[in-house]
Amino acid sequence: VEGGKVHFGAGMESARPECVPVMQGVDNRYSFYLGRFPEHSLDESFDWNCVNAALAYLEERSRQPDAKPFFLYCTLSFPHPPYGCEEPWYSLIDRDKLPPRRPDVETLEGKAEILRDIRAKQDLQNWEEKQYNEVRAVYLGMVARFDHQLGLVLDKLKQQILSESAAKQEDSKLEISRLRRRIGEM
Repeated sequence: VEGGKVHFGAGMESARPECVPVMQGVDNRYSFYLGRFPEHSLDESFDWNCVNAALAYLEERSRQPDAKPFFLYCTLSFPHPPYGCEEPWYSLIDRDKLPPRRPDVETLEGKAEILRDIRAKQDLQNWEEKQYNEVRAVYLGMVARFDHQLGLVLDKLKQQILSESAAKQEDSKLEISRLRRRIGEM
């Protein structure tokens, strides 16, 4: 985070995914799949930097008694190719319990030719179902991480709203007490 801006890719230079057995032997040169990252290895990644900057802003704002209305823009890149995430989200989805995947692009009419080209370039026609399930599970793990991160920001906002509401109630009680004293003095 620099000057309120988060730089894409920052903190990911040293993070390296682990090659899981189901994907060994798959040519990943042109792949959209990265896989499993060690726990905390992406703590300084774009998404976490963005979330942490949003949380820090909300925390700082909560200390300002007369803070003005604001707009919070927290853009997250997950889930987005290349697909990979750290623990615990990587292991969250049971690959054996995924529903059957949609029909293959080769069997669908009217689909863009680029989908067939991607399939050929990625050599997806030679993938086994367990490899497709690996990518699908990682994608769903990325969605779960996104949900968690969004939840952190929403929880901080709720906390701030409740604090502001409690402060307003306290101000109202003081004002009512003052008014009652004035009326009693009349």
